[in-house]
Amino acid sequence: MRYLKRIVDLLLFCYLTAIAVFAVPPLLGIQAFAVISGSMAPALAPGSIVYTVPRKFDQIRVGDIITYRQEGSGIYVTHRVAEIHEKEQTLITKGDANQQPDGKEVSGADVAGCVWLHVPYLGYAAMALSGTGEKLLAAGGLLWLLLIKSILTNLLEMRRKEAMIL
Repeated sequence: MRYLKRIVDLLLFCYLTAIAVFAVPPLLGIQAFAVISGSMAPALAPGSIVYTVPRKFDQIRVGDIITYRQEGSGIYVTHRVAEIHEKEQTLITKGDANQQPDGKEVSGADVAGCVWLHVPYLGYAAMALSGTGEKLLAAGGLLWLLLIKSILTNLLEMRRKEAMIL
């Protein structure tokens, strides 16, 4: 039973770590985006998660990796800045694995921020938990783990007290 409790403790630790990884950055103004294509390989592999911090247009430099919203859509792209047009306040971006720069210039207003940190494979978890149903299922799993931990703790305590009486 102690081994089962340790397994439950480990799973709870993983849940709490995931909550910290996904819930804390937005509280600090940091946005997280999952990388779904190989256009930035090898710098950013598909399935990675990138954390972006807001930057003003004049703080962005050629070579920075930025995340921006494609004009007219809710799709976000993470690519490297290839050119900066100060006068027009636009950027030319290019994926590291792409031969040519992206087709359209990026308006400075569409930039979500510069990539501050990336973590391989964590984007898969973010994508798996992107829907409301998936989040509710994960929350339910956490509640079940807490219930199981409570039951196991109580059972182990009862056994300990019985052993002390004998």
